[in-house]
Amino acid sequence: MRRHLLTATAALSLLLAGCGGGAATTGVDDTTSADTPGEGTSVTPADDEPADPANGVASSPVVAIVAVDPGAGTMTLRNNGDTDVSTDGWWVCQRPSYDELDAVTVPAGGTAEIDVSALGLTGSGGEIGVYTSNSFGSADAIVAYVQWGSGDHGRASVAVDAGVWDDPAGFVDNGGEAFTATIDRPDGADDYAVG
Repeated sequence: MRRHLLTATAALSLLLAGCGGGAATTGVDDTTSADTPGEGTSVTPADDEPADPANGVASSPVVAIVAVDPGAGTMTLRNNGDTDVSTDGWWVCQRPSYDELDAVTVPAGGTAEIDVSALGLTGSGGEIGVYTSNSFGSADAIVAYVQWGSGDHGRASVAVDAGVWDDPAGFVDNGGEAFTATIDRPDGADDYAVG
C-alpha cells in the first residue's frame, strides 16, 4: 500500500505537531473505500485580505469545511492559514464510507471545491470528516468536520474530541439542501446557513 505523506505548510505542521500525527493504517475495520479518489476540483485564489492568524500562528481549524452540496457530491474547504495547504494523502469519511482526496492545493485565505461523491452523500443527512491520514477514529488526524440532517453521526465524537466540532448532537438543519458557512472558521451547526 502506498505510504501516505502529508505535504503541508509550516502553519499546518505547527498545528499538527502537538497532536502526535496518527500513523496511517493498512486497513480500517469498518471501511468501504473506493479504489479511485474523486475527480474534479476547483480552487479559488486568496482574497486581498487573507485570514489573520493570531500571533503569526494559524489557530484551529486551519482548514474548515465552508460549504457542502450533497446533491452535487461536493464540499468546499477554506484555508484559514497564512500559507498554502495541500490535501495530498488526506482522506474524507462519512462512516462507513471513506475516500482518499486528490492532491489539491488550497491557497492561503482561499478555498477549493472538492468532489466527494464517492462518499454517497444525501441531502437528508450525513457527515464529512476531513483527515490527514486514514486513522479515522483518531482526534489527532481529523482537521475539519460537519454533519447535517441529524446528529451523533459516526465520527461526531472524534470531531468534538479534536475541537473541530462543538457538539456531537449538533447538526445543520439543511432541509435536504446545500449549505454554506456564515463564518470562515465554522465549528458547529450554528455556523452554517442553507443556500
